[in-house]
Amino acid sequence: MNTPPEPSLEPLEDARADPVAYQLVVPLMLIALLNGMHSPFTALLVKMAGGWYPPFLPPMLELVFYFAQILVATLTLILAGIPAALYEQAAGTGRTTYASMGIWLLGAALLSLPAIGVVKELL
Repeated sequence: MNTPPEPSLEPLEDARADPVAYQLVVPLMLIALLNGMHSPFTALLVKMAGGWYPPFLPPMLELVFYFAQILVATLTLILAGIPAALYEQAAGTGRTTYASMGIWLLGAALLSLPAIGVVKELL
């Protein structure tokens, strides 16, 4: 008879990601939020709100602007993650490494260059 293995009290090691790689998550999120707040594409999305803003929400400019910022920040994370995912597949590591997170951070920074120009004008 096959008996199941006894449960271990040791924590399972996460083989999917390098723990050091997660040090870049906070700067990545900050860059995406900066891009969402100051990107010229946010103003473009506010102007085109009739196409993406849900009709069941109240048509308040503050809500439209808030959701436009969140949408731009989310799109920044998604688009910047594509090169990082391609690198992970090409490298064959099958896990998130410090290099792939660095590529993700660099991609987000490049996508945020128009927002940095807007911030310079504000200062």
